[in-house]
Amino acid sequence: MNWYDINWAICHKTVKNAQIEIAAAYKNNKIDLVEMYQNDLVNSFAACACAVKLVTSNKGCKTPGVDGRLYSTPQQKILLVEKLHAGFEN
Repeated sequence: MNWYDINWAICHKTVKNAQIEIAAAYKNNKIDLVEMYQNDLVNSFAACACAVKLVTSNKGCKTPGVDGRLYSTPQQKILLVEKLHAGFEN
């Protein structure tokens, strides 16, 4: 996969829809559904991709993270997304 091949509109929509489902389940006091939807969101490729995009394009993007690394190239970013996503898979 390539960083530029990611369909960001779909990723953002997927994350937003998952957040809406979580909020609706919480509002209806369906804690089991909240946990299920949260787990689905955390384990999704879309959430990992959006998280990496957010932290690599914000004001502090030129500062190394807690791992001491700086992810600035598209190749580094997609490898980080894949690493995060693989780390959450069961």
